[in-house]
Amino acid sequence: MSFPAPVPTVTDDDLAALEIEIQTAIASRSFGTLKVIGYGETGVAVAHPAEEPVAVVKRLGSCVTREEIDEWFDFLRAYEDSLARFVAIAPTEKRIVEGGPDGRLVPFLIQPLFSRSQLVEKILEETDPVVDHPMLVAVRDAALDALVDGRQVIDSQLSNFAWDGERLALFDCGTPFVFHADGEPDYRLGVFKSAFPAVLRPVAVKAAEKVMRDFRTPNGNLAHSALSAVRLGQERWLDAIIETFNAGMEQRGVGEPLDRKHVLDQLDGIQRDMKLIKVVGRVNRAYVEKIRRKTYDFFITDSFTKKLL
Repeated sequence: MSFPAPVPTVTDDDLAALEIEIQTAIASRSFGTLKVIGYGETGVAVAHPAEEPVAVVKRLGSCVTREEIDEWFDFLRAYEDSLARFVAIAPTEKRIVEGGPDGRLVPFLIQPLFSRSQLVEKILEETDPVVDHPMLVAVRDAALDALVDGRQVIDSQLSNFAWDGERLALFDCGTPFVFHADGEPDYRLGVFKSAFPAVLRPVAVKAAEKVMRDFRTPNGNLAHSALSAVRLGQERWLDAIIETFNAGMEQRGVGEPLDRKHVLDQLDGIQRDMKLIKVVGRVNRAYVEKIRRKTYDFFITDSFTKKLL
């Protein structure tokens, strides 16, 4: 089965109606009528329309000016272009709609909906573990290839990919992992900056940059990919994944062999970092809602448990 090619048509009226649903869900801290199929740290991916979905819609936040959003979209496009040398990128339409909280503009990403049978996380769920499974080899090689010049990194968590039996596609580039020439992270809060209060943004940025530095090494990147299987409830795959990834690093003469303890320790570290980011987000939500009497327009989700906080 081939990947879906064009981005399905989602009208401005569709997005405006969806924005109302999302605002209601955020305010009630309940997903309500939304058909949520993906969980990030400050947002969710929604299948649209809910009854017979053909598209995935991702709301990024809200901004005061169109220039802010255009700047972020340009940054995102450049990241997608840099990764397209190493892996197929899911077609993504960037849109801006009016009607956000307090009159702000809202940026959306729209993608075609992949078949469930093509999602790597579903393939792991429905397949017995196999060392050197072509899908795992493709993820490994794309991740290592992208490290070649150190300027961009693939977020190689397995939940970010689709596999059609021959080809790999990456459908989550929403957080650009980009680096300066000196190797330091070029991390930008961009359209997500209002999720964190100005005084606490350095804390969130520091945590994000730590994760980015981990991803910039062969061991760190592939460890994150391996531990994502555990996050998906597929620890039974862990040994096969580690063996597959180690073989690729050995062939290239890069990195050090991964082992279960290293991967699971990394998972513990990620959980601690994410808890810190959630605390910062919840403090900001309380400040925005109770002190400033404004609308806080981000979901705060636990991507490990898929629960709203």
